[in-house]
Amino acid sequence: MATKKKFGWLKWVLIALVLGGGFAGWRLYEKRPKNETPEYKTDAVSRGDVTQMVTANGQLTPVKNVTVGTQVSGIVKEVLVDLEPLALADAAPEDFIDLGELAAFNPEVQDGECSA
Repeated sequence: MATKKKFGWLKWVLIALVLGGGFAGWRLYEKRPKNETPEYKTDAVSRGDVTQMVTANGQLTPVKNVTVGTQVSGIVKEVLVDLEPLALADAAPEDFIDLGELAAFNPEVQDGECSA
């Protein structure tokens, strides 16, 4: 029974501190400037190269590796690759093949999926 009375005052002190802190926070919140518009730093628009020099030591490692790719399905309408020059010359495939256009697909399948 003696320990209960001994720590009874501590409970009231903690309650008073919490209430006092809440009151002080409310007063500070009310005294802040109201309707103050933020200041923005602006500059004129101009064209040019964006360059930044970075000097550092060490090794850079990515946080996350992401594989980016594409997948195309459909009926091949036309193959746009001529492999005959590769057989005749000692050259790299990039010299004869435009990697952006390897085949033409029939657009009816994709058009049907878009309208469905």
